[in-house]
Parts: sequence; structure tokens; C-alpha cells
Amino acid sequence: MSAILRMKKAELTASDIEHMSGVVSYVKRHRARGTDFDAEHSRWRYS
Repeated sequence: MSAILRMKKAELTASDIEHMSGVVSYVKRHRARGTDFDAEHSRWRYS
């Protein structure tokens, strides 16, 4: 993904764009799910 982000827009292939779209969908889906715990008071917040 990071290699695709460094490319110029004109250099992107249809496969690159499809991959980026899949990653964006994955992130949106998982962020919408939220967390199952109280992240505000988690021990891991400060790690």
C-alpha cells in the first residue's frame, strides 16, 4: 500500500486502484465497528 501511495496518479494501474479501494473499505468497516472495551481507561492507551 505504501508503494502505491508514493506513485504519481498517472502511474497507477487498475489493479492499484482496486487494491486501494479494498484497503479503504476494510478500514471503514473496522472503524465503524468500534471497540469492545473502554479505550479511554485502558492500560494500553499509554503504551
